[in-house]
Amino acid sequence: MDFLYSTTITLTYEEYRRFELMLLFNRSNILWIAIPQVWCWFLSGLIKSFFCMVISIIHAIIILILLITLHIYCKKIWEADNFAHNMNIRLDFYDGYLVGTDKYGETRLEYNKLHKIIETKTNFYLMTEKFKGIILNKSNFPEGLADFLKNLKIS
Repeated sequence: MDFLYSTTITLTYEEYRRFELMLLFNRSNILWIAIPQVWCWFLSGLIKSFFCMVISIIHAIIILILLITLHIYCKKIWEADNFAHNMNIRLDFYDGYLVGTDKYGETRLEYNKLHKIIETKTNFYLMTEKFKGIILNKSNFPEGLADFLKNLKIS
């Protein structure tokens, strides 16, 4: 049986880091980070409270520490697991599944086994679990693959 679409991905540190940032700042998590910050800014401006301004600054510092920690964590995880560094993987998309082929062999993944599909401006992420997924860079997509992924029905 012939595949519908085919693309090649290369696992780079930049793509891995972008994936980790996407997980951190997905729609549900960003609310827990942004709402307290905006609320403190609003209160400090409304009641001109020094306390609210201090809380706002502390919250901003916590966010900065979180981002620095994430950067260090990503770098350490990437360096510790050099199994997939810059590995080229060919993905062939069929009607009910995809097949990933790399230098170690083939892996078949049924679409109904996907946890969810996340789209950003630059990538699609085929999430196999809540925090694990396949990174697909849109710049390598053949025509029609983006629409195919958008229309996939996953359970």
